[in-house]
This record gives sequence, C-alpha cells and structure tokens, in this order.
Amino acid sequence: METDIIKNIQKLKNNNSLCTINPVEQIDVFLYDNLNNTSNFSLFNNFWIKCRVEYSDSFIFDFLVNFLTIQNKGKITNGVNVVKIFIFLFNQYKNKNIIDEFFIQIRKYIKYYNIIINEKTKNELINSLLHKINKSHNNEAYPYLMEVFEDYEYARINTEMLIEILNTVILFIEHRNDDNINTIVKSFDELSDEINKMLLLKVLTPKIVKVKVEN
Repeated sequence: METDIIKNIQKLKNNNSLCTINPVEQIDVFLYDNLNNTSNFSLFNNFWIKCRVEYSDSFIFDFLVNFLTIQNKGKITNGVNVVKIFIFLFNQYKNKNIIDEFFIQIRKYIKYYNIIINEKTKNELINSLLHKINKSHNNEAYPYLMEVFEDYEYARINTEMLIEILNTVILFIEHRNDDNINTIVKSFDELSDEINKMLLLKVLTPKIVKVKVEN
C-alpha cells in the first residue's frame, strides 16, 4: 500500500498543474519533493505515508484544517489555505532543525482527531458526549478538543474532568445556537478561560490551550 502511494505521488509530479489535484495530494508532492533523497525521508515514510494509508483524503484534509488551527497560534484555518499554511509551518520547523517534531505532532493529533470524530474511547459515556458534539457540526470545537485529549492522554486531567469538560462544551454549543439565551461566553477562547477556572477550583492544573477564532 505504501508503495502504491509513492507511485501515485511520482505520477502526480508529472502533472502540469498541481491545482487540478486535491490539497492532500498537493501536500504529498510537496513533502516528497522536499524530503526525497534527504536524511529526513524516513519521516515522510514513517509518519506521513502511514497517515495516508490509515485515513482517507477527506479525513486528512478535515484533520489538517483543525491541526493547522492549533499550530497557527489558534487562528481558525480556512480550508482554502490548508496547503499554503502547511507549507509555511513545515518550513518554520525545518528552519529550526526540528522537522521531526512537526511529523510527530501530526501523528499524535490525528490520533486524537480520530478518537473524537469516530467516538472511539473505551468509555461509553465519553463516546456518547462526543456523539452529541459531532452531531452539532460545530467545527470550532475540534482544535480545542484535540488539545483536551492530549491533556487526558498525559494524565493532566482525569476521566471525571474530561466528562465535565465535554458536558461544558455541549452546553456552550447549545447556548450559542439558541438565540433566546444570552451567554457571556462567546468563543472557545473565553470558554477555555472559564474551564480553567473550574479546574483550578477543583485543585487541578491541566494545560488547556486556547483556540482563538478569527472574526
């Protein structure tokens, strides 16, 4: 399967206009061109190609919109700019000689995204809460939730707190969708502040990363 993907990338490279292929394939070609015949080509094979084998183009594209939002200092990524922002961030990591960290982050966060989107935890209550969030189609929640699941994996928050956070996110989404309810909290940036206060009151200090929404 990995060989088939490489062959497809080499075929795409002969395409006269990369604009005719989808954004994920454009990133395939960019990474191949920049990493082939370099000491970092193993990163391409061990991280990116494995993602391409495990997930569909559409899944990876949706993931990248949310992942790049986290990487881009919390500014919501426009789907149209995914390739441009990906290349910009890749070059930033490359210039700092930490390109391996970029791929490690991709593999880590795509795992969280898969858990969230496909409701794949071992806890049925958490899965049911994720289902409610997914049904709301509130895409702004995903970068925030990916960061929350990182905290959960590294035991910065426990299961009880994760459930409370998810319930708070659901309540926040419902309030934002109800024109008859006037809520003080307007964005996930403000919501993260409120949740941090809640966690501090419970004598917990997890790292919750803010996600700022562009106006």
